Amino acid sequence: ETEQASASGRRKLAEALASSGFELLDLEADGTAYSTCRGLGYPDLDALYAAVTTGDMPPDDVAAALLAH
Repeated sequence: ETEQASASGRRKLAEALASSGFELLDLEADGTAYSTCRGLGYPDLDALYAAVTTGDMPPDDVAAALLAH
């Protein structure tokens, strides 16, 4: 269930970023996604993506944090 929540949240975040012309994979590869998730108080990307799924962190808010990093 946690894996499904993480995968779903990752897709939602990727869609939010794509509308701004950014690729989540690139932000994961260069460390931006991880450092942003830690800055938002999440222990890892799976926890952040799961929070996007549950609505605790709206994807647009996470996208804005990633792009501001």
